[in-house]
Amino acid sequence: MADAPNLVVDVLNQILARLVSIEQRVAAIDARQSVIEKRVQLTQQYALLCAIQTGGLLDMTIKIDDLVARITPLTGVIDGAVALLTDLHTHLHEAIQENDPVKMQAVADAMDAGKAKLADALVANTDAAPAPAPAPAPTDPNAPTT
Repeated sequence: MADAPNLVVDVLNQILARLVSIEQRVAAIDARQSVIEKRVQLTQQYALLCAIQTGGLLDMTIKIDDLVARITPLTGVIDGAVALLTDLHTHLHEAIQENDPVKMQAVADAMDAGKAKLADALVANTDAAPAPAPAPAPTDPNAPTT
């Protein structure tokens, strides 16, 4: 029966060795799980950044489309203004060649009316200019330096 305590010690040592082995495996699994969790977290953050970037690009595309839609009608307005100026120029030269003061006055009146309408349209569709920066204070060259 003297062997019985040795047998119990041997069994306990084997159990302890297996517990140590299991503990090492659990620690390795925990380390892998931590790495996997970090990778999942990074993947989620990357997906969020991609979504933000894509949303920003879509927003920018919408703004550009809106800008194009707002500029397109202006092309007609610009072409109309060019046609008006060209027509006024032609009538003015005809009036000058014919030396017809009534025609010249009619062209001048049309130019004034067109100029006023164009100026009003430009003012209505132009952002206010920023206030100019204040001028620097004058310096006295004779003032004592500190």
